[in-house]
Amino acid sequence: MPEASDKGQLRALLGASRTFLIGAAKITRPYGEPIAKAVWEPPVWVELKPKNQTVQCFEYLLSLPDHFPGKPLFLMFSAGYDWSMWLQDIPFGKAFEVARQRGFAPPCRRMRGMVFGKNTLSRLRPYFDFKLSELRWPDDPYGEKHTDDPAYKKPGKGQKAKLQVSRRITIVDTFRFSPKSFVETIKPLAERGLIPKDVFDTTSAKKKNVAVSIWRKWRTSRHTAGMSCTRFAASCI
Repeated sequence: MPEASDKGQLRALLGASRTFLIGAAKITRPYGEPIAKAVWEPPVWVELKPKNQTVQCFEYLLSLPDHFPGKPLFLMFSAGYDWSMWLQDIPFGKAFEVARQRGFAPPCRRMRGMVFGKNTLSRLRPYFDFKLSELRWPDDPYGEKHTDDPAYKKPGKGQKAKLQVSRRITIVDTFRFSPKSFVETIKPLAERGLIPKDVFDTTSAKKKNVAVSIWRKWRTSRHTAGMSCTRFAASCI
């Protein structure tokens, strides 16, 4: 567990960072068709207020499956920093719990469990996925007192109990499929004209500045607590 001085440095590093706008858009692309021929639908935006941003983020994320009916696949690229910002209002210990890896005695593999919030369940696997669910009955997560309720879901075969959730979403970070950095990955898209040159140049400059700034602040630190959440050593606060 990171020491208090390290947590203080994390807060100083990211204290001024806030999320102001989140958006999601549907892209329809027939299998095998180039991305240039994909059909982009209007995005769904949410503008966040300064306080209680984690609550606002979670509510927006849980609403996305209703905006995109069917079986959409929610994808992001290099999402570690974004995910960490969504958890910014969660107490340090709880955020660390969301991201840490749990060990089980052999022959079980090392696993990551869901972490209970006030009315949510969440799990973050760096470079892999972020899972978020809303409990149907926060004071009775397994529905033991609501077995007669029509919304109650019975445990499956071999299950002793089943968590009762009303909404859920899984967001996959596709970064793990790319052997290159974010900038190097999008560079071919810019060369093909799919990303405006000014947008690519701005993104490249900002990514470089962020990496250099964080490295300078953390190079003398004994612990890199934020690595549990993001590759930029930032954020379980």
